Amino acid sequence: MGRFAIRAVIGVACAALVLGACGGSTTGTTSSTPSPSVSSASPTATATAAAQADLQVKEGVHAIDVALQSWAVAQSSPHYPAHATKLVLLKTMPDPWPVNPFTGAAMKPGASRGDYQYSVATNKKQCKITARLSDGSLYAEQTLQIQ
Repeated sequence: MGRFAIRAVIGVACAALVLGACGGSTTGTTSSTPSPSVSSASPTATATAAAQADLQVKEGVHAIDVALQSWAVAQSSPHYPAHATKLVLLKTMPDPWPVNPFTGAAMKPGASRGDYQYSVATNKKQCKITARLSDGSLYAEQTLQIQ
């Protein structure tokens, strides 16, 4: 057996060992091990899912903040809009509109988890987005302000 053939056999053997150690199959058959039930999620898995959802809400707030800033400076006299909705900000949103991880729908003004509230000063030079996290607490990234 030549060097190339020996290396090929060793490579295949190593790949089979690694695949087997990771729970994979070297024969092409599927595993008969049942998948864990979603309804019996551990407290750690639930906490991780809540943390992921909260992170998605915070990213959505940040994206809306960026769209608000872009919208404001695009005006002939910089100011924030009266409403921060998908319809108003869609042209200045750098990515697709953020999704509410609790509903799967677009984030929208409201008081439920994953929804946001928008407040703007009377002179429209300051505004703030506040969103509800998984535990119902409020999250506000920052108050935006135009000088």
